[in-house]
Amino acid sequence: MPFVHTHKKNEELYIVLRGSGIFYVDGDEFPIQEGSLIRVGLEGERAWKAGDDDLYFICIQAEAGSLSQSTLEDGVRPTTKASWMKK
Repeated sequence: MPFVHTHKKNEELYIVLRGSGIFYVDGDEFPIQEGSLIRVGLEGERAWKAGDDDLYFICIQAEAGSLSQSTLEDGVRPTTKASWMKK
């Protein structure tokens, strides 16, 4: 990412799959590598740079504040059992 940027509506979660590099958030720079998870709020100033090798990551964007309920309240538990669960 050759420039620092923010978002108007979306926050982001970055999941580093392979490689390494440097991530920038709100003036702080820190190393990232395979397995790193970085969440940036919508107004967070962000940028990243790959290290010597290519940097592979997934970026998930969601509208900030869009979760309308707790996932515990949304979950439904059917009577179905997986093979490793006691009957």
